[in-house]
Amino acid sequence: MFKKVTYGELGEFLASLGFEEIKRSHHIIFQNTDFDSLITLPRHRRNKIVESRHLSMIRGNLVGKGVLNKDMFHNFGETETN
Repeated sequence: MFKKVTYGELGEFLASLGFEEIKRSHHIIFQNTDFDSLITLPRHRRNKIVESRHLSMIRGNLVGKGVLNKDMFHNFGETETN
């Protein structure tokens, strides 16, 4: 289960990991060439909540590319489960 994260918070988190934000007409691309990682999301206002399916995709990309481990993403975007 994911926390409620805004697109603004997500952008700041990805920037802290070395991602560059590239704005297109209908999408935002986050690119980190050091890890050959590319994340494409629909363009939204910074205060809109990111859909959980997008957070799941981002987690898969970041963990799969070795940008961070699952526990590090847990600290940012996931809630504790009992």
